[in-house]
This record gives sequence, structure tokens and C-alpha cells, in this order.
Amino acid sequence: MRRVDSGYRAKPENLQLHGKNLSDETVEEYEAVRNSLIAMLEELDDRLTKITDDVRHVEEPLSQDFAEQAVQTENDEVLDHLGIAARTEIEHVRQAIARIDKGGYGLCESCGESIDKGRLKALPFARLCIKCAQAEEN
Repeated sequence: MRRVDSGYRAKPENLQLHGKNLSDETVEEYEAVRNSLIAMLEELDDRLTKITDDVRHVEEPLSQDFAEQAVQTENDEVLDHLGIAARTEIEHVRQAIARIDKGGYGLCESCGESIDKGRLKALPFARLCIKCAQAEEN
């Protein structure tokens, strides 16, 4: 199993938002979010490793039975899609950690307004406010 880059473990020196220092309470909140994002990153990395091993048939080689091979090939296609989804989510989580470190976490990348705390709680790597996310979907 791979481990997440240790650079993510280092705490940022001074957490800021728009170049302004944050209150101690807000810094603690951001550090908690950052730590949960790191845990999420580790979980996703483990999942991706397992998916990759399954697709490569590391533990279970392809069957000699032609019908079974067809089923395994179908399963591999599903695993490929799950791997793509995991890689995408890993990238979103890494970007969220970078936004925390650079002082842009919680701000909509489209309109610059604050992202609702409820949205961030449900989707901690959200980069858009709900209004802009809905507009992007349409």
C-alpha cells in the first residue's frame, strides 16, 4: 500500500484567508478539515491501490474458462471506472488541501463568495458555492 505524501502532513505556518490571519478558533476548524481531508486522501489512495491490484489480477489471475474470462473482463471495466472516479476524487482532495494552505479554502472559485459551511461539511473539497455549482451543471 502506498502512503500519502508526507508533505501533506506538515502544518501550514500561518493559515490566512484573503491575506488576513484567521482567529485561533477558525485556524483550529481549518486544521480539523485539513486533517480529515488527509485521512480521506489516505483512504482513497488505499482504495485505488486495491482497485489497481484487482484489475492487474495480482492475487487472482484470469481464469482459463472462457465464460469466466468474460465475467472477469466485465468486472475489470467496472473497476476501471471506479479507479477513474477515485483518481478524480484524490485530485479534488489534494486541491482542497492546497486551498487551505494558500488561504482560499471556503471561497467559491467562480464568484469569490464564501461557500456555505453546510456544503463544505457535506463536501469538504467543494470548490464552488451551490449557486455556481448549479449554474455549471446546466
